[in-house]
Amino acid sequence: MEQKYYVYEWFNVDTGEVFYVGKGCRDRYKSLSHRNKLFLEYYKNNNVDVRIVKYFEIEDDAYQYEKELTDNYRKINQCKCCLIDGGYGGYSSIWSEEARKYKSENNPMKEEHQRKRMSVNNPMKNPDVAKKVGDKERRYVCIGENIYWGWKEAASAFGLTPNSVGWWLKKGYAPNGEPCYYIEKNTPDKKVM
Repeated sequence: MEQKYYVYEWFNVDTGEVFYVGKGCRDRYKSLSHRNKLFLEYYKNNNVDVRIVKYFEIEDDAYQYEKELTDNYRKINQCKCCLIDGGYGGYSSIWSEEARKYKSENNPMKEEHQRKRMSVNNPMKNPDVAKKVGDKERRYVCIGENIYWGWKEAASAFGLTPNSVGWWLKKGYAPNGEPCYYIEKNTPDKKVM
């Protein structure tokens, strides 16, 4: 099995201090996108580099190691740019009091006309809107000789997750080589499953 997950650490080249630990796959360790403000300031003001510490086959094992490594570095007053303890992924950020106040005062959802408009057009609250949105988004899916009313129904017929059928549609064929594609609602000449 390919080891596609890893734990990496950013460190100060001059002092050796580790200022950030993370878990990733592919090229995440080199990426500067979706980094917190402390990380970006440290990166900009210091001579830094990154290294992969350990590879894993199972993502949960990588998360566990990320948490342990972060804890160990924090015990020696390092890993200062990690805002969270690690071990579960996700995005985090810290807002200043000024930012909180501004967001609260300028929140468009607090205006009554906006809240009413959103409520009327919300498919979760209005069954007519839900049906309209659902029918608009759904398209027939053809896999081999069979046509399904949407990719979720096709996934159910094959006992798969909808994402699997989504990948088939993106590639244009199923794993067994059968063609897999969307067709228009008014064109099926085969029986819909």
